[in-house]
Amino acid sequence: MGALQNIRQASQQTAAGTREVEAASANLTELAQALMALAERYRH
Repeated sequence: MGALQNIRQASQQTAAGTREVEAASANLTELAQALMALAERYRH
């Protein structure tokens, strides 16, 4: 049972890490869009 519990825990940690990476990616995308909009405003 110990090995299965370790596998389950590792899977849960991987899923949590994946969600954190997805959230960070979304934040970076939003920041990039804001920076592009700001740069575009100063270009004209």
